[in-house]
Amino acid sequence: MRARILCALLFLAGCSADPVASEIASWNTTSGPIAAPVHVAMSPVATLVRLDRPAYAIAIDAHDLYFTTAPATSLEQKPPAVMKCSKTGCETATPVAFGRTMPIDIAVDASNVYWLAPSEPSLSKAILSCPIDGCNGADPRLVVFQDPILDIASNGASLFWLGAGKVSSCDGSDCDATRRVVVSQVDAIQIDVDADTLYFRKFTDESIERCAIADCGTKVRLATDFGFTPFAFDQTNVYFRTPMGISRCAKTGCRKPALVAPLDQDASVTDIAADGARVYWIDRQSANACPITGCAKPFVISSSGEGVKSANRLALDGEYLYWTTGGALGPGAIFRVTK
Repeated sequence: MRARILCALLFLAGCSADPVASEIASWNTTSGPIAAPVHVAMSPVATLVRLDRPAYAIAIDAHDLYFTTAPATSLEQKPPAVMKCSKTGCETATPVAFGRTMPIDIAVDASNVYWLAPSEPSLSKAILSCPIDGCNGADPRLVVFQDPILDIASNGASLFWLGAGKVSSCDGSDCDATRRVVVSQVDAIQIDVDADTLYFRKFTDESIERCAIADCGTKVRLATDFGFTPFAFDQTNVYFRTPMGISRCAKTGCRKPALVAPLDQDASVTDIAADGARVYWIDRQSANACPITGCAKPFVISSSGEGVKSANRLALDGEYLYWTTGGALGPGAIFRVTK
């Protein structure tokens, strides 16, 4: 979902200015330089796979991780666009689907892996899919065609997508028969889901809201974000960037977020995740962490620098934090660390 925020902003550029700018400006911001992150290891960093190409968006299930990638060279005849690897590591990643352009985002359920196909130079219009074992030489299945599609998410039971002012869902296997609109007339640019709740960021006031997937008629405003950086949630809170740094609000909502980790004003938060104990984020292509209760100095997740630079996306399960790495021309890798 994170790679498409800029595209969504361009699509919605005609919307009105932020009506709560004065409230945001009144928050306490950090003046002066922030202390450098502490280089501390939660545990040794494990290299799961090394690649001759970059790894970007990532999704995980109980056994494997799936990620998007780009051609290693312009001469590659049949480059993989989606690949997979065991969560315990693999000597060589396995192609799931092929293509010459890198998918924008990825999601997975028990049977299929889904990705948001690029549609240059316009916004994405198609969600494609293969079985989790791969398409085995066949073309990917067209799951949804809609102009545009700004974001996708999955809670394991249903696939969700955002576009044309609404969030829709289906069971992934037969969207024609199971498609339904979860919420309409919403100017969202980013979505995420859990078992029964839809979370979305609105464009006009940069707020984060939630509603029940079964009945989205009643929406709860959780927080007013600052800028269009990614957000994450755990069992009790939602986490996002404010002028102060990484901040949180309870899922019941709050007027003034609580500061978790201070950041420099020019920090660039490109991904964020949380597990109820810590919040994790990528800033300037480095992976960082802090307890949700707060820390004066965020720490980099590595004792030796391995896997820190060129971090792209994060994923969590009950035991590990995973992240993809690699610049535009590669090489890349996937790492994990015990939480």
